[in-house]
Amino acid sequence: MKKKVLHHELMLKLVFAFLVIILFSSVIYFFYSAPVGEAIRFFKPLSCRDSDGKGVDLYAGNYVRYDSRNYDDRCKSATVLQEATCVSGFMSAKVVYVNYDCPKGTTCNGGVCKATPIPPTPKSECGNGKLEPPNEICDDGNRRNDDSCLNSCGIAYCGDGYVNKLWEFCDDQNNDPYDGCVNCQEPRCGDGYAQTGVSYMPNGIEECDDGNQNQFDSCTICRLARCGDGVVFGSPNGGPEQCDDGNTNSNDGCSALCLPETCAETDRTNPTPWGGWGGLDPLISGATAIGTAVWNDICLDSATLVEYYCSGGYPGVWNLTVNCNGFDSSNPSFTGLSQFSSAPGIKTTQCSAGACK
Repeated sequence: MKKKVLHHELMLKLVFAFLVIILFSSVIYFFYSAPVGEAIRFFKPLSCRDSDGKGVDLYAGNYVRYDSRNYDDRCKSATVLQEATCVSGFMSAKVVYVNYDCPKGTTCNGGVCKATPIPPTPKSECGNGKLEPPNEICDDGNRRNDDSCLNSCGIAYCGDGYVNKLWEFCDDQNNDPYDGCVNCQEPRCGDGYAQTGVSYMPNGIEECDDGNQNQFDSCTICRLARCGDGVVFGSPNGGPEQCDDGNTNSNDGCSALCLPETCAETDRTNPTPWGGWGGLDPLISGATAIGTAVWNDICLDSATLVEYYCSGGYPGVWNLTVNCNGFDSSNPSFTGLSQFSSAPGIKTTQCSAGACK
């Protein structure tokens, strides 16, 4: 019986010793893990709550609630955020701060990573004559829109809606070249756009406009080249014309097809002192022909002769009026002619049968 009592007392002592050891270990752990001043509250459960849960939010001002006290996120530096975090232990809890680098383009401010502020753009005053970039490209000291610097301090350009008096005729803010304003200029022949309703064309219409000033090509002063327009549209420019005397008549040196016609004389004398003017001989009655047309020398009256001739190098048939009364082939003072090789020294008194006699 005595042995059973002793065994029971030994068991109680062992249990008591075990409880003492556990209590002592808990107290030691609490003093090392809990914040200063909290160890005395060993028997009161300590709570720790993170406002952003178990995650980390660098862009919101979070806090940790620990035993009736808030521990806010804070900035360690301009680029490092210290995030408050709960750490729970055996019968205790504590708050620790974990360092996080703020993302590029942000800085730490008030415990939050915020976008780095952009310095405000200096205020500028357009029109004060001072160039103040970046808001101004120019500043000519005025508020006008008809020069090279607009009143917004931007460079004037064709299409801005303002007529620049220095180089624009118009500015209608569009790219339509057929509305009376072509690249901010007045429509004209040679601008490359065939216009209608223009005052510089006889009927108000450009038949063509090839954008050049060459009047000898297929577009002649904004009209399609044609025989009889007075402009030779010839082989150098791809045309068929060899002459163009401004009409479509034949027998005048340039045919209705704008081809040259040969001038022939029946009273030509060779050689003559005037080169190709051999048919100009008042002493001989003759005829001059081009194509099918013939011009005969003729007396207008008893003293006046009309002499027809080819004018060496010039198209058509030419004529000269000669006074036969007192004409001396050796003395050209009467007519301004040089000497005639056919009969030098002949003096005439009358016109008869198409010649001076």
